[in-house]
Amino acid sequence: MVMIYDVDKTISPQEIAFNMLSQNTGLGNMLGVAARNIMRRLFKRGPRDKDTVWWECEVRPDIHAKMLTAGRVYIGMSNCRTSEYFDFQQCFTCLKYGHSEKFCKETTMTCTHCGSKGHRDTIKKKTLLFVVTLKIIMLLTPSSSEEGGKQLTMS
Repeated sequence: MVMIYDVDKTISPQEIAFNMLSQNTGLGNMLGVAARNIMRRLFKRGPRDKDTVWWECEVRPDIHAKMLTAGRVYIGMSNCRTSEYFDFQQCFTCLKYGHSEKFCKETTMTCTHCGSKGHRDTIKKKTLLFVVTLKIIMLLTPSSSEEGGKQLTMS
């Protein structure tokens, strides 16, 4: 899949495919081929308050390689950037791919540090904080062998 950036909002999906074929000779001679056989638009993204959008498209492998090598394509009056698009979902409850935390069927948490179920990595951090705090208290508390039994205070 390829992401095409900075495409004009007013251009229809059919015009995008037609302009890709007619304006970009570096992609090869595709004038005799129907646009729907080369490229399929899946969805658009990007900033909603601007005049341009980003189109996520599925293209043939030969066109895909040429688009990524070129890095830019002409669509209408715009010179649009292209890049490879990856869309991986990972659940942070079970740490598996293919779904998000919202749709996870697992009830127990999986640790991101060790991979075992039943705890998170944050428990280890809390334990470390407790140990450090305990050591500070032990250092600030005078032992019985000190003279006068004065308490040390932090300033």
